[in-house]
Amino acid sequence: MKSGKSVRESVCRELWARIKEFNNCVLSSNLVECEHVGPGFTFCNGQIGRCRVVSRLDQFLCSPRVLKLRPQIVTKILGFGTSNHRALNIVLSVLQSKGMVTFRFTNSWVERLDFREVAWGHSYHGDPMYRFTKKLQRVKVCFKLWASNFSTNNELKELRKSLEDTPNGAISNGYIYTPSDNIPRLTFHSHGLHTK
Repeated sequence: MKSGKSVRESVCRELWARIKEFNNCVLSSNLVECEHVGPGFTFCNGQIGRCRVVSRLDQFLCSPRVLKLRPQIVTKILGFGTSNHRALNIVLSVLQSKGMVTFRFTNSWVERLDFREVAWGHSYHGDPMYRFTKKLQRVKVCFKLWASNFSTNNELKELRKSLEDTPNGAISNGYIYTPSDNIPRLTFHSHGLHTK
């Protein structure tokens, strides 16, 4: 019967032989590691303190031909799931960011009769942040539609026509004249009503 030390030595020899065989395969196939983004390690043993072990065990290897076809290929190292290894995501082409897009809220949207129904009328399932995000995405689409359909000039023309029909005021050259001195005079501009 073999002693414990000789069993360990034979297992280690077999393991090193397999590792050497794998390394030779990688070298003879001319495989190279892709560029990576994210954390510097892909494995963690889940311990804390001095017992913690982190290492970069997982890699994505590809041939030079793949790198020539896809020069922007990147391995994105993701977070831990249920395993003690991080997931790897292969990104074939890096998307160029357009930068931060500013979001401007217009009070006229809230004044629309259908705003509440459009904004909050649909229910989504999931955690509260997910539901809120989905509602904002829906509202953003509606805002774009409202902005494209919104015509200030048409609304001002309708307002001007309705004011012309009122008995208390008259419109001349874009001004509203009223018999009362307490009511300020308004002028029409393409971007809205202004008091004078």
